Amino acid sequence: MKVFNARLAELKAVGIVELRAEGYALTAQGRGLFERLAPLDAWAKDWSRTLE
Repeated sequence: MKVFNARLAELKAVGIVELRAEGYALTAQGRGLFERLAPLDAWAKDWSRTLE
């Protein structure tokens, strides 16, 4: 849990996530990052299937 809390604090410090009344959520900057990483995720899933 220590590593998780450290990463969460880092993401909060750089504006990727924020703490709201209902819990942590992505900021606009975090949502933009997520959108940009989605194609990489799709590629990685396709690539990993070639290894099976």
